[in-house]
Amino acid sequence: MHQPAAPAKAAPRRGLILGIALLLAWAASGPAFAEAGGLVRLRFAAERRDAELEALLYLAAGVELADLGYSSSPSDKGEGDALTIEYALGAAEAELRLSLEPARGAGARPAALELTLHLDHRLEAELAGAIRELMAEARRPLAAAGGEAAGAGEIGGLFSSELVARDDALRTKKARRLESSVYGGGVLFIGDFSEYARYGATASLDAALLFLKRDWSLSLGLRASATRAFNAEDVSGGPLYLSSLGPNLRVGAGAAQAQRLSATISGGAAVLTVEGEGGRLSKAVPYFDAGAQAGLPIGGDFFLGAEARFMAAFEGGILILGIVPTISLCKEY
Repeated sequence: MHQPAAPAKAAPRRGLILGIALLLAWAASGPAFAEAGGLVRLRFAAERRDAELEALLYLAAGVELADLGYSSSPSDKGEGDALTIEYALGAAEAELRLSLEPARGAGARPAALELTLHLDHRLEAELAGAIRELMAEARRPLAAAGGEAAGAGEIGGLFSSELVARDDALRTKKARRLESSVYGGGVLFIGDFSEYARYGATASLDAALLFLKRDWSLSLGLRASATRAFNAEDVSGGPLYLSSLGPNLRVGAGAAQAQRLSATISGGAAVLTVEGEGGRLSKAVPYFDAGAQAGLPIGGDFFLGAEARFMAAFEGGILILGIVPTISLCKEY
């Protein structure tokens, strides 16, 4: 006799959770809950999609929309408002951008906001609050919105031109990136040291971890530089070299800005080397510099620009000061 067939393995618990979440979201956002608000179509976008997270977001968003009087649907097509949830998933949190595109004739305007969503018991409350804020912003009286837009247009100067351009589209949706930069340029020495050398040539390299938000960025990394000073005409002796290595901190514009605009500060140890008839003399000295950078995108996450720094090295009773303009080429990964 044949043995009875073994029962099929139960579906993974994760699949069951997803199914329950989708079922509850569908039930909570059905037509019975949408007496006046209308339909909101939810869609998700990410570089790396996560089905479980999307199911939880859809459930939490559907419940909150139902409380506000809307029904929700995962369909990309059809009538109704379109709510897009873009996300970048981390270990314990997710960076979200919510953007609402109202249906034609809905008497509303597009709205968007960003938030950091904690992947724990706070998820539902944080997402619900963001959706309430987003819907309220979209339904704010159009007259008030038009007044703000008119006021903004009256501001003159740099920020009313196309030199500083902002767009709802981010140049990248990555919250963390690697970056590297190379620089080349000159040095104009000032102060007492300019009696020994007035000009120099310099090159530098830095690599860092870039934390990128919509409106700001923070970069932490290392910077190495090498500088040669050219002796003044009435000074004899061998050339002087200054090589530095230390941490580099950069604070600047965020991903909503197509250009790279930032202020930077660096410091650490430098090695001062002098070539003389008796050989090479070297000495370690403290080093510091600070400045600002601007770069324009040239494709492939490359940025071509310029940087200007003020540098200082402390060698006994002599303070080596200089202004350092350079051309920069930056790459984000």
